[in-house]
Amino acid sequence: MDGSSPSREARRRIREWCADQPESHTESGAIALNLLVSEFPAAQRGWARRHLVEFLIRLHEESKQHPQAWLMDERGAGPRRTAHRPRSS
Repeated sequence: MDGSSPSREARRRIREWCADQPESHTESGAIALNLLVSEFPAAQRGWARRHLVEFLIRLHEESKQHPQAWLMDERGAGPRRTAHRPRSS
């Protein structure tokens, strides 16, 4: 292991920790998003993260629920260029 991504056991512990956090806990959401995109090449992680955030917001809206504040914060954290997938190298 080169230390660039958490081990399987570390990911399990992080998932369990996140499950115990309050729903509006911003750091839990950010950690979960990081785990979800960790397997993508570094150049595509931002793209994947933005798509996941937009997808989660749409799910909330379609179910007539307000998206959680951390999702809206994530949406505003970076550019919203989601129309084109970055080219893989």
